[in-house]
Amino acid sequence: MVKVRYFVDDPAVAEHFYVDYLGFSRAVQLGSAVRVVERNGVSLWLTSTGTAAARRRPSGALPRPGGWNRLVVKVDDLEGLIDRLVDDGHAAQADSYSGTFGLHAVVYDPSGNPVELFQPVAG
Repeated sequence: MVKVRYFVDDPAVAEHFYVDYLGFSRAVQLGSAVRVVERNGVSLWLTSTGTAAARRRPSGALPRPGGWNRLVVKVDDLEGLIDRLVDDGHAAQADSYSGTFGLHAVVYDPSGNPVELFQPVAG
């Protein structure tokens, strides 16, 4: 199983976003600081910035939400999901864009972590 860690402001709020909008299932809750959700062999660790994993690194870097790295989540109805996210108050990139293999859009979880939604072309 692939494991990915995202630093989030509130693990419970982030869990709701991934489960209710992106089709992940709840897997583990480790106190109030970490929630783990899973989808298709990917385990996503939603970790509070107050955990040991978020401690300042020897280089001085401080792990935090956001950045350019992102999950890519396959969806069946990109525009419908974007409409639902916008209707529910989650900011989405203004327009989807067409790539070689399908439609893409970047949305942000409640902590500002980017998630790329991908609807492959038919066939």
